[in-house]
Amino acid sequence: MKKWVLKAVIQKFISFFPFKHHVNYLFQKYVTKGIILTDQLFEDKLTHFKEHLEQIKESDLGQHRILEIGTGWYPVIPVGFYLAGYNDIATFDIASLATSKQIKQTCEKYISFYKRGKLNQFAPSLLPERFAKLEQILQKDDVSFNDFSMRYYVGNDISIAQSEMLYTFICSNNTFEHIHKEVLESLLMSLNKMLEKDGVMSHNIDMSDHFSHMDKTITPYHFLKFSQIEWNKIDNSIQPQNRLRKSEYINLIEKAGFKVVKQTDFKHEDISILSNKEFVKHYSSFDVSDLAIIHTYLVTKKQKK
Repeated sequence: MKKWVLKAVIQKFISFFPFKHHVNYLFQKYVTKGIILTDQLFEDKLTHFKEHLEQIKESDLGQHRILEIGTGWYPVIPVGFYLAGYNDIATFDIASLATSKQIKQTCEKYISFYKRGKLNQFAPSLLPERFAKLEQILQKDDVSFNDFSMRYYVGNDISIAQSEMLYTFICSNNTFEHIHKEVLESLLMSLNKMLEKDGVMSHNIDMSDHFSHMDKTITPYHFLKFSQIEWNKIDNSIQPQNRLRKSEYINLIEKAGFKVVKQTDFKHEDISILSNKEFVKHYSSFDVSDLAIIHTYLVTKKQKK
């Protein structure tokens, strides 16, 4: 049995558990090894943080109010904003994944990189006094987002993250691809109401088949060969994949009242493999240049009325 099939079967089974996300964490930690905060994973997340930080500094909006969508297991992005000197930071997720242990591991990784001088390539302007505070926080047995004066929202509705004042900056990191199209459309509409009129959104979207991350026998385009009925049998509620292509994301973003002001696309190193695959009818109608994109970085602003 191929690795991706085995993982799909196990995660499908786990998705019926009452504490599915935590069971999945144990599965990925001890079996797939894909959820451990290695230096490489940390650097990948820092790359996203660097992009967000550059955008937030370009948008000269005074006192920034930041919202991250999709906290995940390790809050690298919000802790990074804290270290950069920002004070009004909120992060939202549909499940409470970032425990005290994961928050500590994130902070320890930041301190390790800081002492080794490895943060300069990602964020040279982080504040030494914040690192000193970080080391004080780590002396506690139990660490929470409250120690950073951050707000951590957990639930199925983004409206719980609404604050008295609108956000000036909203970001996400490989989160949108896990949200089904109809829900994502509603989410983007809500974000339009939560963002300042001159605010900025910054999103990284991974459009590759996530099973290919751990099974190199399949390509990043592998999941495009399945019909929606077939994919529903494979997909799971722990780490769902909507399989949307970039043009579909752009359409949803524009429909929600945003315009894309910056975009950076990444394709597979050998896109010739696209010509050797048989895609289902829905994807066969897409332009090859659209299908080839496996990761995109989008910066958006509200459309002027």
